[in-house]
Amino acid sequence: MSPRVALPFALATALVAAPAAVTAQPIPVLAVDAGPHTASPSVVARVAAAVGPEARHDAALSAALTTRMGRYVPAGDPLAARREALRAAVASANRSSFAAASAALDSALRAFEDPPERRDALVTSEANRAAYREGLTTLAILLAYARSDGLDRLLERALDFDPAWGGDGSALPRQARERLTAVRALRAARPHGTLRVVTPREGCTVTVDGAQLPGSARERTTELTPGDHLVSAHCDRDARVRTVTLAAGETAVTTIDPRLDATLVVEGAPALRYDAVPDRDAHLDADAARVGEALGATRVVLVTDDVVRFVDVRSATTRTTLDARSNGLDASVHAALTGELTPVAPLPPPRLLDPVTVQRSGPGAGPWVLVGVGAAGLAAGGVLLALRAGAYDDALSHCTPPGTSTCTITSEAAATAANDDYDRARTFDTAAWVSFGVGGAAVVGGALWYALAPRSVRSSRYTPSVDGAATARGASLRLSWSF
Repeated sequence: MSPRVALPFALATALVAAPAAVTAQPIPVLAVDAGPHTASPSVVARVAAAVGPEARHDAALSAALTTRMGRYVPAGDPLAARREALRAAVASANRSSFAAASAALDSALRAFEDPPERRDALVTSEANRAAYREGLTTLAILLAYARSDGLDRLLERALDFDPAWGGDGSALPRQARERLTAVRALRAARPHGTLRVVTPREGCTVTVDGAQLPGSARERTTELTPGDHLVSAHCDRDARVRTVTLAAGETAVTTIDPRLDATLVVEGAPALRYDAVPDRDAHLDADAARVGEALGATRVVLVTDDVVRFVDVRSATTRTTLDARSNGLDASVHAALTGELTPVAPLPPPRLLDPVTVQRSGPGAGPWVLVGVGAAGLAAGGVLLALRAGAYDDALSHCTPPGTSTCTITSEAAATAANDDYDRARTFDTAAWVSFGVGGAAVVGGALWYALAPRSVRSSRYTPSVDGAATARGASLRLSWSF
């Protein structure tokens, strides 16, 4: 009886089965509510667990969305008490010493600014803005009469809040007017940034730092000093207030859709909430794509009461749907994210030796052919990695600043081009590792075939067989023979 012996090449498999080096991207997992169709929190958590470490849901997703999508202005008047305290500090300024009055005013002014929710209420309420301006003016007068070095810093602070603060300076003493003119001249000479605000239609009201931008076009542009600016819009309803960071000499683009802001629940467990199923069906894919785009994701997972959807951000379409009630949901989610891996065709087996008599010694040309195939595969892998690097560099060239791996995309055209280049890089990356897998398996198989082949002329039923397979995850190789 001739037993069959199999040699598992663990070392060779470990060398060629290295996963492709791909940068992980966040995958938002959002609940979808539409009338009676409400996603269960337990199902959302189960789907997020199946998605893996890239999943963003609940608190982590809420924090990311608040940063990117902004905050609603607090209800009521959260600064009413602070406004009264500021007015009291203004009224008592002439009755106190300079040190006491300036300290009281500065403290009352700063109480308007932090945390961010207070600043939102400051820039969006004209009553709060008027009180704040009055406090700045009173403190500027005190600092001017005291000839304080802090006057210029206060003027910078006031102009950051409102570039028109102080008007013609008539309410200020001479020294303050002179310094205000000088500070404005210095600010005008500095490099500015460009802010472009895009709304869903014409006629929306757009405010930046509480001041309304002129015009009614769908897209409006303004020049601003570098730093953080608060931007909001009102179409049929109010949008969230977004913080936009502007760099000198750069253009920042922010798109504001109050309808989406009203639909997207950011606080607590993030969700897309619709009044009715038809409204959901009309907007769901586009809304999910907008959320994914804001977070830098390429796909978004949506969970309803009975369906899990996988939305492609670039095309704003649902690519895959799963039954949320399926017992095999975890495996289905994983398969939907990774895709079906198609094995590479196995390596062609070498020519079998004569089953009765070997007419020559040595393995012949078979191992060398196999090694040659492997070398070609390795070389092709190197070329594909070089192409991958070039495509990745092309993607980074659209960043602001260019060439950095963590960056801001400042226009829709740049974002589209960057996504195209990044997809090319991923394609080359996967193809390179497949080539390395096939090539490495072939080289190791040819070498072992050559080393183990008999070297004498003898009758034999030696029938070596080599086969290999590779996927985007790695490769395997097996050599077997009978004797």
